[in-house]
Amino acid sequence: LSDSASRLFLLILAAEESSYFDPFELTLLEPATITEGNETVSTSKKEPAARRKQIAEYLRKSLCDLCLWHTDELMRSKSGARVVREVYHSFPSSELADAIVETTVVTSSGEKVTPMLEDPVGHLFIKNLLLAEAPLDKVKTLMSVDTFKRHNAMKTEVSFAKAFHEKYDGKLMDVASSNRGAFIVSALAVVDTCRSDVKKELKVNMSKLEQLAKEKKGFEALCAALK
Repeated sequence: LSDSASRLFLLILAAEESSYFDPFELTLLEPATITEGNETVSTSKKEPAARRKQIAEYLRKSLCDLCLWHTDELMRSKSGARVVREVYHSFPSSELADAIVETTVVTSSGEKVTPMLEDPVGHLFIKNLLLAEAPLDKVKTLMSVDTFKRHNAMKTEVSFAKAFHEKYDGKLMDVASSNRGAFIVSALAVVDTCRSDVKKELKVNMSKLEQLAKEKKGFEALCAALK
């Protein structure tokens, strides 16, 4: 959950995601070099990318277990959410996708905990994980092109959008009952594999959503996604 410590994992899993590091950090992380004659050469026999891939594979089980055992806590932290996202994209599994979905289920434990779909960090994490499965033309104003392309290149048969939709199929209006929930459903609505079903389910509520869209940005985004 430490912003500084989490960057070690981010460096291993997503060094090319420059938004995670400031320019000074990136300079410090450049491979050490020495001068041999008139040439500057690296002191490492392996390319940085190859070394990071090797380390990531070595840590794979530990990182996946971390995210599976502490999913809820990590998703509510900015630094933790970044780690979960990169672990999911690096080592996609239906087990982790289901664990993420389960954090959104409201329990009656009596504890005063903000529902994940309403959590300031958690709802953004879920929205962005859904957007990673959407076409570029639907998300180019919502995330950087480089981030989209990197995540898109990692696509597998595992689909968080499918897992989320299966959990809330027939209950999407419950999710979209708040501004933050509407942002989440708007992201689901632009995923090709879910789009037609989402539009069909929410069609009967369009007049209500359009009315809410006059005052709330989340509903405005949802109405735009359903058109």
